[in-house]
Amino acid sequence: MSKAARRIRTPAPGGRSGPSSGTEFGDTSYTYGSTAVEAIDGKSATTVTRRYDHLHRMVLEETTAADTVGRVVNRYLPPPANEVSTTITWTSGTSTKSQETSRRFDSHGNVLEDRTPDTRTEYTYYPADADGFTRLKDTTVHSLSSGEVIPASTPSSGLTDPDSGPITIR
Repeated sequence: MSKAARRIRTPAPGGRSGPSSGTEFGDTSYTYGSTAVEAIDGKSATTVTRRYDHLHRMVLEETTAADTVGRVVNRYLPPPANEVSTTITWTSGTSTKSQETSRRFDSHGNVLEDRTPDTRTEYTYYPADADGFTRLKDTTVHSLSSGEVIPASTPSSGLTDPDSGPITIR
């Protein structure tokens, strides 16, 4: 089997190219993206489409293979919230499953909290060193259904397999 991939950079529908409007973060209507197609023996096998906003944050990733579509949509809340809310949807044939997750950051970009339908994970950091860098001090994972603390050696990755439940890091 031969594999070939090609990448096409195109503006998203309604997206614009060109100079910024001069706002603090540039032209907020500007979006762009890419589409990668993996072909096996000359036939399209998998297509991955990604779209980014004017701050180069991914707002959409859609993967299509045969009759299965995986779609990840990110919504970013502005400071001081510093939060991204993600909707993950899997569609296969006539069956669709979806899940909401969120991630909250501090003003330096460190993850403070991850939320999934089943868990809430809190992260704490050591004070910044002389160069301003922080290091992860502790991770606490709380089960939202039972209220118990899950051992930090197997924290949730923030993802859930639609068939087998939460995916853990080992």
